[in-house]
Amino acid sequence: MKVNFFDKESVIKAFSELYGMNEGELIPLSYEANLEDDPTHYFLEHYPIQLDMIDISDIELHCKHITTSFDRMESFKKYGFLTLNKTLSQETPLKKFLSDRGISFDLEERKIIYNGKIIHLIEGDQECKECFYGKECQYLKSIFSEEEPLGYRDFACPYRDSIKIIRSKLFHDKGEIEVHLSGSFKDVHDYSEVKYNPEFLVTLENMINKLFDEKVRLVRDWRNLTGGKYYCLEFDINIEDFEYITSSPQNDWFWYNQFFDICANNYYSLEEVNKNFYGNLYLLGVGIQIICDDIPVKYGQIKNGVEIPIQNVDIVEYSIK
Repeated sequence: MKVNFFDKESVIKAFSELYGMNEGELIPLSYEANLEDDPTHYFLEHYPIQLDMIDISDIELHCKHITTSFDRMESFKKYGFLTLNKTLSQETPLKKFLSDRGISFDLEERKIIYNGKIIHLIEGDQECKECFYGKECQYLKSIFSEEEPLGYRDFACPYRDSIKIIRSKLFHDKGEIEVHLSGSFKDVHDYSEVKYNPEFLVTLENMINKLFDEKVRLVRDWRNLTGGKYYCLEFDINIEDFEYITSSPQNDWFWYNQFFDICANNYYSLEEVNKNFYGNLYLLGVGIQIICDDIPVKYGQIKNGVEIPIQNVDIVEYSIK
């Protein structure tokens, strides 16, 4: 069953089928609930369902993903969705773009090479093998201590401070594909800088300019190459293939506890509930607002390893106005 939060009628149709409600019940109750402080709780007070028993395993959520290209998406059609690390390792337009500007990556050795100069992406708890500035470390001690810990040096030293964000993007983040699951046209298309250039270029440009006191213009050059074009990719993904949606939440743990009473089974902690419990609460939480034309902005992170067949992706070209 497909649920498209960008399409109100899709939500009404899916909820009617999933929860056994006709439109005459669903729409008025949704409007009533949406006036309350906790719409989901109000909805379930008046139409209790067994959250843990209504199967969500075949639910597919509609996704939108904005990207740029200067080869009319030919590399995307060849490689499909790639993590950042794979994009920098394979023969992609981004790798060539950076190589043409003297920038390459050796991710196994945790190095970035810029015009022959090596940037070692050491961890925050690692000592520098040698000073980037070619002199004795100035941050071994401070007015507070004769022997400062690495944590201090990681933010006090300009070099160590400069590499933190890019180190995180390359080695700590999961490289998961982020998508829009709900939002207006403006919410999706004007998010961050993605319709102009990859966000990674901003981070890389800032680091290089700070470390070498230069003025590389990676963002400007990329934008010039795209010719004012960008693309919206649309596709459907199973609800269980997203981080957090059908598993333990990142926050608001106590909010979930109030729904134990309307489950078929007895639960006393969130560790005991199943995917249906989380998935149904997510669907209702977003869907009630959609039905009431109160469109929330929702993002999703697709788990690593999830295959998205290229033939299932609709690619729509847009021009920047």
